[in-house]
Amino acid sequence: MNKEQESKIKKVSVGIIVLCILFFALVTCGEDTTPNESTSQKGVDKSVIDEQKAQANADKEADREKSKQQTNRLVACQMAIEKQLKNPKSFDTVFNTTRHAPDADTGGYIVGFDFYAKNSFNAEIIHQAACSFDANGNLDKALFAPK
Repeated sequence: MNKEQESKIKKVSVGIIVLCILFFALVTCGEDTTPNESTSQKGVDKSVIDEQKAQANADKEADREKSKQQTNRLVACQMAIEKQLKNPKSFDTVFNTTRHAPDADTGGYIVGFDFYAKNSFNAEIIHQAACSFDANGNLDKALFAPK
């Protein structure tokens, strides 16, 4: 390489470095092009955001409470059905069949699910169970029948 080529390479390298520095400066220190909001407007936006966060937290808490109540009803129903079986130790719930529905007549809930249990001949049979709960969450009836 001769001196002329070396000089051109240095000039190009310096130019690239300068462009990189300028680009970096524009990206990190660039002016905010959005119009400035007044302090009161920022306060309103913050209060709206805080309200939305509070509502989201309340919704999550309501969902947790609903899930907890559904679990409690399911467990109460399972225990009541299990007590009625000839071989309670053979009771095995099929969890993907669990159903919860509000009961429009009583204001309570109805819980249903399928389960396996052995009969008095030790044969495993699939059954359907249904339990009704009053508006306070107390178990009214627990029924089951072979499917």
